[in-house]
Amino acid sequence: MANLVAISSVLTSISVEPGTMRLIADLGNRNAVITLL
Repeated sequence: MANLVAISSVLTSISVEPGTMRLIADLGNRNAVITLL
């Protein structure tokens, strides 16, 4: 459940602030990989 919330928050943040999309995507991908593993 927490993973879904984090992913959704990351997606909304990206859509709201496209300027920081790279940073947010980087952190989101790293966190997702770590939590999934």
